[in-house]
Amino acid sequence: MLGTRSILMIKSKLNNGNTVEEIHRQTGFSRTTVRKYREQNYRPHASKGIKKASKLDPYKEQLQSLMDGGIFNCAVLYDAICEKGYDGKRSILRDYVHPFRPPAQSTAVRRYETKPGEQAQMDWGISSFYNVLTGEIQKTAFFAMILSHSRAKYIEFTSRADQKSLERCILNACEYFGGVPETILTDNMKTVVDHRENGRAVFNKEFDSLTTVTCCPLIVTVCGLPGCSKAIPSRPAS
Repeated sequence: MLGTRSILMIKSKLNNGNTVEEIHRQTGFSRTTVRKYREQNYRPHASKGIKKASKLDPYKEQLQSLMDGGIFNCAVLYDAICEKGYDGKRSILRDYVHPFRPPAQSTAVRRYETKPGEQAQMDWGISSFYNVLTGEIQKTAFFAMILSHSRAKYIEFTSRADQKSLERCILNACEYFGGVPETILTDNMKTVVDHRENGRAVFNKEFDSLTTVTCCPLIVTVCGLPGCSKAIPSRPAS
């Protein structure tokens, strides 16, 4: 015996004009079963297709006029129609107003632009690669520096993300770009910052010692810590 869902599906397909043979192929039900429900005298629900009246109907013209004037606040609209005799729920009003409400506009944010040579950003990353010799997926560190104005990139893969590797990569990046940016922006990486004191970054001693070979100084600034900067040198571009 078929369940209610199967019976309704057969009747729906019959109402849509499907033949007994088509329904048999589509559902797998026997032709006899499909004919049985085709020959039954059944009628759709009396209220099917009839839209139920809403308490909001007498006030829709007033609501439309208010919304045309840019008023979409449901509290204001609710008070306005209540004065005219509306005694329905707020939820009915909210459901009606929702499709008419204009999409929220995000606040425009001015893009931060830098001048050529003014700033670069640097960071460490981890990259995965396929080792053809071992057939394994392995990971390696890489150094990245990006010029803030042109978005030009320098990438250097390293076996370690230690202090000496950082110093070498900074100098190699400046040499690659053919010059030295005024400021290098970095996060709170351990190869730069030792700890914080009163909201300021204290650079580690090894990174700090890089300033002893001064050539073309630049400023390293830690993100989110205004005034936390350190002048370091770089070799001139070759």
